[in-house]
Amino acid sequence: MSVRNEKLSNKGEDYPQECAPGGRAPGEAAAELPGVRSTPGSGGAAAGAAAGESSAGVSAGGEMGAAERAGAVVVSGVVVPGLGIDGVRLTTVARPATEKWRELGANPDSPFMDVKVKVVDGVFVSVRARRIEGGWRISVQFNPSRVLDPDAWGLCLLSCFAAAFDLVLAAVSELIDPGEDWSGEWHVRMVHLAVDFADVDCDHVVRSLVGVSPKYAKDKNLWFSIGPTAQAETLYVGNGRGTAKIYDKHAETEEAAPPGTLRYELESNEAWLDKAGILTSDDLSDEELVGAFFRERWAWCGFGSAILAAPAAFSLLHIPGMAKVQRLELFALFVCEAHGQEPFPGCSEVSQNRYQRFKREKGIVPSANAFCVDSGAAITRLDLDVGRQIEVES
Repeated sequence: MSVRNEKLSNKGEDYPQECAPGGRAPGEAAAELPGVRSTPGSGGAAAGAAAGESSAGVSAGGEMGAAERAGAVVVSGVVVPGLGIDGVRLTTVARPATEKWRELGANPDSPFMDVKVKVVDGVFVSVRARRIEGGWRISVQFNPSRVLDPDAWGLCLLSCFAAAFDLVLAAVSELIDPGEDWSGEWHVRMVHLAVDFADVDCDHVVRSLVGVSPKYAKDKNLWFSIGPTAQAETLYVGNGRGTAKIYDKHAETEEAAPPGTLRYELESNEAWLDKAGILTSDDLSDEELVGAFFRERWAWCGFGSAILAAPAAFSLLHIPGMAKVQRLELFALFVCEAHGQEPFPGCSEVSQNRYQRFKREKGIVPSANAFCVDSGAAITRLDLDVGRQIEVES
């Protein structure tokens, strides 16, 4: 793997310093988008995507109007089709059963213990115990997808999480002393939520979406495969409270997943989870609660942005209500970004911030091959409800 790292900056923008969710509030309906339709389907999981190709037609407004309408996130409901859990860490305050920990090689007299416990054949979970004021905090970390299906690459759907957690609890319960003061409640400290998209041009989409610039994101990293083709495989953005990433699941699983499978994965820590009201293990089975949070973070990260080809890109030169020099700067930055280059020499930080804000508001990024020969004219985006890369024709 090779990697390109980029530090994101929000300097010069009048935003609060505290990390706050961006995009539409959970449950808030999307605005009507004249001329754009997104066909809802079962989508989500690539292996089960049977919605077929979705088309979106733009009736009027020219290329820029098409780009703006394509960039809007179309929400058909709160529940996200195919949404699953690919990793979780849960904690509880309880006394450890010291003899059982000692049998597994841990030292109960130390302030920290760490063991592995077998759940099913080939699947082990990490169990840790840390001494805190007045007792112990015990944590378990595992991938419920592998607990239910050790040899596959798919996701554990939210509706199946309780079954996976029951298997884990059966394996680790002997490490806990169920005294009268134990509540039996497990708190969510970290969770990886994910969906799979089918039939995606992964290299092109990952290269293009490197143009996203979410508010409050501190880092952005683009990973390539090592080899003569140098395919873009993984892109992630985020900060200390969580990260969002897209990656080529076919490459990551060494071709076990079908070609064209792109996974979007959201790693959320306590700060994001607490704000969303996802507090206990039971909350992870609430499809509406988790789905609303997942959609809000999808809007924040910008991975659903419209990917503009050359015709729509040239329309940036004709944006009404913007000074000519600003339109030229915007177009020049668009070209630089499409080719993976730094902003042109002399471009001010104010101009760069204006450009990033413009992209976020419109929900657009330049196509990685927007200005290449035979790049095509299609505007595409990832559709969270259909579970595919859809096309918006102008």
